[in-house]
Amino acid sequence: MDRAKLRKSKKGQGKQIVLIAGATGGIGSELAQIYASRSAKLILMGRNKEKLLELQSRLNQRRNVSIECLDFRNLSAVQQTFKKCYADLVINCVGIGEMADFHKISAETETEMMQVNYLAPALMIKQLIRHFAERPIRVVNICSLTSLIPHPFLAGYSASKAALYSYLMALSGELKVRRAKLRIFTYLPGPTQTDFFPEELQANIGGSKMQMSVKEVAEKIAEYIETEKEIAIIGKRNQMVYRLLNILPLSWRIWLLAIILKRGVGE
Repeated sequence: MDRAKLRKSKKGQGKQIVLIAGATGGIGSELAQIYASRSAKLILMGRNKEKLLELQSRLNQRRNVSIECLDFRNLSAVQQTFKKCYADLVINCVGIGEMADFHKISAETETEMMQVNYLAPALMIKQLIRHFAERPIRVVNICSLTSLIPHPFLAGYSASKAALYSYLMALSGELKVRRAKLRIFTYLPGPTQTDFFPEELQANIGGSKMQMSVKEVAEKIAEYIETEKEIAIIGKRNQMVYRLLNILPLSWRIWLLAIILKRGVGE
């Protein structure tokens, strides 16, 4: 990726440069299409070069789309990459998870979830702040409703997303007090039509009826970015469910979720 060329082009044409990490996944891919349609200059990141090339080709705007392989499990690579970020808008859609009884999830998987979902984004933001705090960069992180309510059978995933959410909220406060130009945006989708949840669970809880489409989620995220809404639960149904669940004691909320989610892991 020729970053110098991107900077020169930006000065000459004034087009927004949008960096999307996790661009080959559902939400990331949809966001790439949205911003490509707006003629933004795109930097697409992911760990699978073949999928990145496919997406680049599909967007059919090669002059405005560059790609870079980056594995968020490699924390050193994350730090090196984001020392040299020349984007106006950085969107992190990277995330991994596993749904199972906690004792069936390996220590390696638990470690990877914490690295990818929490540590890597934290290091990414740390580098951006160190080097570009006085630039008007918007840094968007896609969290999850599991950040707000612990989810049984998704214990490691919930913990990693909750850690990221707490970090982002605290960091946003620091930046505001210091009047930094860099701003943090945090969005929390609920159940989305991806391959994250087992098919058995999706069928048992009503399938796609209880999930937002990836396109809906991406469009709402893009809308919130445009209106500079700094934090939001994505989708009216998810917002309503969260409010209703909050009426109950935490132990009841977790118990209800355990009953529902157990259907997806079997005995």
